[in-house]
Amino acid sequence: MKQHGKRLRQEGAIKRTEASILAYEEKLKSCEDDNEKKLLKKKIERAQTTIKNTKVK
Repeated sequence: MKQHGKRLRQEGAIKRTEASILAYEEKLKSCEDDNEKKLLKKKIERAQTTIKNTKVK
C-alpha cells in the first residue's frame, strides 16, 4: 500500500487551492460588476469546501 504519494498529492492540492482563494479574494476587492462578485464569492465558497473535505486526517 502506497499512501505517501496520496498524502503529498493532497497537500499540494490544498496549497494550490489556498493560493486560488487568495487570488479570488484580491479580485473580489477590485471587482465592480455585481455578477462577477457573485461568481467570485461562489468560487471562494467552493474552494473552502474542497479544502475542508480534503484535509489530511
